[in-house]
Amino acid sequence: MPSNLLSGKGKSFFPIQARRFGGVRGMAAGLIALCAGGGATAGDSGLPRIDWEFWGDLRLSATSGEPGWLDGGFGKGRYGGRLNGDRDDGIVRGEVAQASILAKPVLAWGLTGLVHVKYDQVQDKPADLVEAFLRYRPAPSSNLSWSAKAGLYFLPVSRENTGPAWSSPYTISFSALNSWIGEEGKVVGAELRGTWRSGGHRLSATGGVFGFNDPIGSLIAWRGWALHDHIPGAFSTVPLPPVPSISEGGFFEIQPDYVNPVKEVDNRPGYYVALDYDFDRRFRLGFFYHDNRGEPTTFRDGQYSWDTRFWVATAEANLPGDVRVIAQHSQGNTQMGKPYFGRQPLDTDFGAGYVLVTRSFGAARISGRVDWFDTDDRILIVRDNNEEVGYAATLAAGIPVTRHVGVMAEWLYINSDRHGRRYLGLAEEQDQHLVQVSLRLHF
Repeated sequence: MPSNLLSGKGKSFFPIQARRFGGVRGMAAGLIALCAGGGATAGDSGLPRIDWEFWGDLRLSATSGEPGWLDGGFGKGRYGGRLNGDRDDGIVRGEVAQASILAKPVLAWGLTGLVHVKYDQVQDKPADLVEAFLRYRPAPSSNLSWSAKAGLYFLPVSRENTGPAWSSPYTISFSALNSWIGEEGKVVGAELRGTWRSGGHRLSATGGVFGFNDPIGSLIAWRGWALHDHIPGAFSTVPLPPVPSISEGGFFEIQPDYVNPVKEVDNRPGYYVALDYDFDRRFRLGFFYHDNRGEPTTFRDGQYSWDTRFWVATAEANLPGDVRVIAQHSQGNTQMGKPYFGRQPLDTDFGAGYVLVTRSFGAARISGRVDWFDTDDRILIVRDNNEEVGYAATLAAGIPVTRHVGVMAEWLYINSDRHGRRYLGLAEEQDQHLVQVSLRLHF
């Protein structure tokens, strides 16, 4: 039975037993045949089976500031405002922010999977696949254990997104770092993880190889950072603002005004490695490194391949009084384009981090987070300046209403300075306030 996500001890918003269906029918038949070669049959153990979950999010929001990035602007939140000359006209919205169906096949002891399909009315494909993978985790026979995963999945970076459908139990909007992972951090790959345990100590090493991650870096360079909870599906695209380099006459004018993050362009595999240390489930340190090994001069099917590398350092602590602290920081670089005077015409350093403090009060939870982010454009800034610096503050509170319904409210403030806003006739420095309430449904 999933435990209460607001208490930080599990992966659901409140206690609920997933509905289980034994046997093979409909999508289950196809999935089990694909994953197990069609040879598995249900026995006395109840395997194979598929556990089904539904995650819904009904949203009411009020925003101020510039138009949002989903509307083709430089706004940093999921929702933007409307600037009318010197007047800031706020916008109130109500929408279905997400409706997800999660199929969790249990094919054999230790062999499980996940298929996540999401409806989101702002996606260019309203219903889309988010994740689809298999995981094998045999029972350990000593202090050493291992697991393997293969399919479509998020890079193992986020410490916030531990809820169903890659949601967060702490806030509605994710940090800038993990918002970007949600946008451009999905891969089609395979991962192997080994763990050594002794007393209260646990040390894990992870390695993975992947493809379909070549456009990663596009949003960071051309749009900049954002804080939101919009997770584009594998076949969906996300918009780009009208920066000079992708406009008519620009260096990259053949680039469409959108990015398809899950795309293989150069047929070169990338890799990632990670190391995590945990002491008695009270303190955790982690380090992650990613290199997509992109060939930055390749262009195919409307998308460039970007050469993007970054690292993420993590620290977590469970403190007395039901207080938890999570901190992550990342630095990286992305390059793209045919060499111009011996250098790629797009060469951007980037960094982002946050500190989140959360406390549970029984089933309820209050959380606060501070974010910082920046990009440093290293070339051609006279013609196309993509530099940016900013910070954000978030306060959120959530509480379950019934066994299947929870409510979370959030206030988010973002301040950022980006030269590219001049291209839209806006001031470089902008701030934005976002207040939103999420009605969360989990069955």
